Parts: sequence; structure tokens; C-alpha cells
Amino acid sequence: MELPAAAGEFAPNQLQVARPGHLGVQRFFTESGRPFCLYAVVSPARQRLERLVGDLSAVLATVRFTD
Repeated sequence: MELPAAAGEFAPNQLQVARPGHLGVQRFFTESGRPFCLYAVVSPARQRLERLVGDLSAVLATVRFTD
């Protein structure tokens, strides 16, 4: 599973609480037989969305799921 998502998948209608200028993505997935939910919110007003999603992807690449 690719985490978090492509920049084009972030949208205001993905937020649980709408906030002006914020975009979100929510993913449900199973890893090592356990369910997870990733909920990510970005505010691209000061930086480009692609850069924010790239930074988030770099952080998430360090996450490891173990039994």
C-alpha cells in the first residue's frame, strides 16, 4: 500500500471537520493482519501541495509495522 496518497487525492471533502484551505485524505488498510486508518491533513497555502505530500510520504516511509 502506498502511503499516504498522491497529491491529487487530497481534497476538502475528505476532512472530518471542514476548514478553509485544508485538504485531507483518509485511508483504511490492513498490515500484518491488523487494521489501520491513516488520516492526513495538509494546508497548502504556504507550500505547494506536491511538496507537502512528498514530505509526508518521506516521514511515512520510516514507519514499520511489526508483530
